[in-house]
Amino acid sequence: MVNETVFQNIVNVKKCIKYCQGSDTFNDELEDLPLCVTADGILRAFKHERPIYWSRYNSMVPESNHRFIHNDLYPLLTPSVSMHCLVCFDLQAFASVLPNTLAASKYKTQETVVPWNAENLNIPNKNWLENVWTYIDSVTVPSHLTAPPKPDESEKLLSPLLAWCLVPCRQSDSTKHEGHRFDVLFPVCKAKFVLDLQSFKGPIETALERLALPCLDENFISQPKSLLHTLVVSVENPQALLCYLHEYKNIIKTRTIRSKDCLAILEFIAQNLEEILEGTNEDDLLNMIKEVPLHVTISGQKLTWIQLLKF
Repeated sequence: MVNETVFQNIVNVKKCIKYCQGSDTFNDELEDLPLCVTADGILRAFKHERPIYWSRYNSMVPESNHRFIHNDLYPLLTPSVSMHCLVCFDLQAFASVLPNTLAASKYKTQETVVPWNAENLNIPNKNWLENVWTYIDSVTVPSHLTAPPKPDESEKLLSPLLAWCLVPCRQSDSTKHEGHRFDVLFPVCKAKFVLDLQSFKGPIETALERLALPCLDENFISQPKSLLHTLVVSVENPQALLCYLHEYKNIIKTRTIRSKDCLAILEFIAQNLEEILEGTNEDDLLNMIKEVPLHVTISGQKLTWIQLLKF
């Protein structure tokens, strides 16, 4: 520990670093300098073969505190091209140390959702996950300063984390009453099959809620412009909603669907049809519409989506 060294405390380490920074070659000569206090309180030498992460988000991965610069030294040091022993904590780095905190065998699933308790004292919990997405936004924001990225662009930005279950979701068990919901974590790569229900308003919101399909946890707090909201299905992407409904077509068959709910969804699709068709194969899209089992009885006749849209 630093208090067991000649420096006695981190304040003296800071004073020494500030003094050394008076040299124009400080960044180039940081290698082997025994002034690196890591987040676990240990005094070490800076080494390029074992670079230290420069970040305030070490609390996300407490088991890896020895890999992070101490918070008290964070403001003094900034990674540079010539400073190979101190590096930014990017998403690739986060993915590399995440298994030390979350069991990869359970939470790195690629396909499977994982049950979780947001109020759990242990990681992962609500506070931890909110911190994770705040961190993700902080390191990806330079990539989308001018405009929010499209879903495929967001996936590319998050490629190191796609297999990890980091998307908080509420899901219904289709074998039970539709009102029964439980909390799960979706893999990031499956976020396109999670609905941001709160982004919808009016009859369409009610209709989608009654379908009881996987939705983003409404208690989860994230920034309005968070990258997470570009991954999930929202009112801003009608085409994504259609793909979402198609993905869960077999589950929808088990749901009790009111006529007015079907009409609300169909009306939303019809109103946004031009945007939905943009940049897609129209035949594929129409086939997708046909396969979604939402029907409305009018004068005793059941109509498919495509029949209703032709009215």
